[in-house]
Amino acid sequence: MQTAGITVDNVAPSILNVAFDASSIDEGDLARVTGYFGDPALITGAASESWTGTAVWSDGVMTPLIIDQTDGSFVSERLF
Repeated sequence: MQTAGITVDNVAPSILNVAFDASSIDEGDLARVTGYFGDPALITGAASESWTGTAVWSDGVMTPLIIDQTDGSFVSERLF
């Protein structure tokens, strides 16, 4: 039996699409951003991979992304 060494590089995910649910909002309105990212591990179904993210809004407030670990979709929202 022969053996060989291999190197596997972890490829960084990339944002494929980002959408904002309104062209403008008023104070007190809910702002919602949605999108998709791509990563080779999504295609292969690598169980060892998981993703997290943060939305950084124009005023510096940060909110966590809620990420679907199976299809790469994400959402984050906040009140302005």
